[in-house]
Amino acid sequence: GGRVVRMDGHGSRSHTLRSFLALVAAIASTSCAVIQAPRLSEAQNLLSSLFPDASTPLDPKDEAQRAPSYNDRLQLGRAAQLGDKHVWRSNIFEPDRASDSLTYGEFDIAFFAELVDRALAYQGRAPDGQRFLDIGSGCGRLVFAAATIWPSLRHCSGIEVVPELHALCVDALAQARLPESGPECEFICGDAIELLKQPSSDREPPDVVFAYSTAFASNGVELTDFSLACAFLPVGSRVVTTDKLLVSEEDAGWRFDLLATLDGPNRETGGSTGYVWEVGRSLRNDAQVHS
Repeated sequence: GGRVVRMDGHGSRSHTLRSFLALVAAIASTSCAVIQAPRLSEAQNLLSSLFPDASTPLDPKDEAQRAPSYNDRLQLGRAAQLGDKHVWRSNIFEPDRASDSLTYGEFDIAFFAELVDRALAYQGRAPDGQRFLDIGSGCGRLVFAAATIWPSLRHCSGIEVVPELHALCVDALAQARLPESGPECEFICGDAIELLKQPSSDREPPDVVFAYSTAFASNGVELTDFSLACAFLPVGSRVVTTDKLLVSEEDAGWRFDLLATLDGPNRETGGSTGYVWEVGRSLRNDAQVHS
């Protein structure tokens, strides 16, 4: 099953020493379940059918039925950035010329699976019953991948601010052949930062959050707005970021602990580093969750 939601809108950094000193012990204690190769292959095949690299007309005479290619999807992201300054997922390569920038990227599925599996399996946890959220979910690739690779998840969702990319999620959800007993997939069109900062009693918080954050707004490699948003996740939640770091502000009341660092492929940047974090201290107050 699936659901589509539309939303309106859109000190000291103590993590540095604390998290990196804890890394050696954390890596040793981080469990990682073996990803079943057939599941990964099934996810890759599903994504290839839903989101081809090249344009694949179902009927050469009917352009309306043409499946959007990788370049088509990139162009949607580029148009959103150049036409709407509120799109905060800025540049993949952060070049000097805005015309060379990208607002959309597609992360390597095998590397994604390795990173998220680390997060799901931390401290011996099983995927069963956990909830997954993809930030800046684009056309929904990683949500569909998560639902296929870990069918025992309870819920898989993605949030995307660009309506045109969100529309691709809606179309794909109607076509996707997902595991019958798998998790519900939900796609939200809205501002991910605001969604995380304003938890609702109507929406259970995710256990694992993935962010292809290579292009997110940052101060150098330190994620700024996104770190504050993740500070509203419950203690024990895990967050995966790419190429950039979450920022702890102990004085302000939140902390992220680095659990693992992994290097992997990225065809858009030549390679990426993934970071797996746990929320060690949170601004979330269940008594103040909006009803």
